[in-house]
Amino acid sequence: MPNETRILVIDDDEIVLVAIADLLENVGFMVFTQASPIGATQTIARDRVDLVVIDLNMPVMKGDTVIRLLRTWDRMRDLPVVVISGADEATLNAIKQALPDVQIVRKLEMARDLVPTVHEALVRRAAPGPRMVSEAPSSGSDLAHQFVTELSRFLPRVRALTSRTANEDIHERLSVIRMLDKSRERAQLLGLVSLGSVIEHASRALMGMRSSGTAGEASARVFSAAVDSLERLQRIDASRIPEEMEHALQRLGRMP
Repeated sequence: MPNETRILVIDDDEIVLVAIADLLENVGFMVFTQASPIGATQTIARDRVDLVVIDLNMPVMKGDTVIRLLRTWDRMRDLPVVVISGADEATLNAIKQALPDVQIVRKLEMARDLVPTVHEALVRRAAPGPRMVSEAPSSGSDLAHQFVTELSRFLPRVRALTSRTANEDIHERLSVIRMLDKSRERAQLLGLVSLGSVIEHASRALMGMRSSGTAGEASARVFSAAVDSLERLQRIDASRIPEEMEHALQRLGRMP
């Protein structure tokens, strides 16, 4: 009987990516591969992924950051994850403390330890209890719609900072910047790169609004325009988000 377990492997090193895929396919797993975490959330939802194997050190986004962002989706909190890393002992211990439910395999011991570790993670997943990931949305559009809904709840706080008076509250400004940065990363995991870029424009402009004179005024205009674009997301279909955000980026790029 074929093994129907689906595994997503994410590693920016093509040689390692192929090696991991070969190890898993040789024991019957169905394997999907990505050289970047961009769009990983969509892949997990679309292909009904049962487990993720991910490199810790990647240029676009660190593996532990990806895991934390996946955990922000209610239906992916219990998704088993195996981290592949060549990091030092101190770094791996920190990961274990921060993400105790994650399994770790050293790259030098991958040939021996990867498959048994994957089996162990799947056995844990099959244990009695709620399995949130099994109820995950069946398409990236569902996730994109959920993300936009969550973002729209947060946007009034962002919009409030277009006021110079409100922007004087440094604690609120820093809190909003952190939330925007997290939203940018979540958008990237959804594969909504242009949306992530618009959010990044808003975040950078918000930081720039503290500048005096024309620089601060220019940042305020960019910030307001970026927020306008994000607010429009609530009124369009999820399938149109990439196109709408590309137009928004063009508008932002033309601003002085």
